[in-house]
Amino acid sequence: MKKTIAIILTAIMILAAFAGCGQTENGDDGSEQTNIAKAQTLRDIIDSLTEEDDYQSAYSDETFIFAYSKNGVYYRAFMDMTEEMSDDVWNMEYDDSWLEGLKNIAGSLEVKKIENLSEKMPSQEELDKLIGKNGQYLMDEGWGYWYYNLLDMEAGMSYKEFEYTVKFEYDGEPMENTDDFDFWENFKDLTIKSVTCDGIGNATYIEEE
Repeated sequence: MKKTIAIILTAIMILAAFAGCGQTENGDDGSEQTNIAKAQTLRDIIDSLTEEDDYQSAYSDETFIFAYSKNGVYYRAFMDMTEEMSDDVWNMEYDDSWLEGLKNIAGSLEVKKIENLSEKMPSQEELDKLIGKNGQYLMDEGWGYWYYNLLDMEAGMSYKEFEYTVKFEYDGEPMENTDDFDFWENFKDLTIKSVTCDGIGNATYIEEE
């Protein structure tokens, strides 16, 4: 059965973070943006990565998405993928040589589009519009959570490409974090007090058609 983007994004998203030496901007005119725009293949992008850059990837039989950071800014490149190449990448072992192996298998993929993902980050003014709504609203809109703090009544949440800290109004008896604690059941009626964007989460997220 043909794999779909939606399945791959949730099943095999790969995230690798590196820490290392400092990096300076490069490019013929000193512009990192210009250098990024010149990338014509996946190989060009991979070769431009340094130990300080992060990357994520996701793919289907038809599309390959590669998101990566340069000087703290996230970019996302789209390429056409073949079913055979998709199978080859699927069968790769994820280890320290994975990125080099990806370059050998799929480095020739032509970049169709590169977008500045960081520019899509919502403004604080936009996030403040959520104040006064409740947890049920977030659940209905498709937000997810990856932690909650019952002492401060806040949660680490995700929505599309970004992650957020959401704080809730609560003046009742302290909640107990039991083994069967249901976050949505307990937070659905709580009023949102504040929302802040913490940065990139799933950089390979795309809207399903």
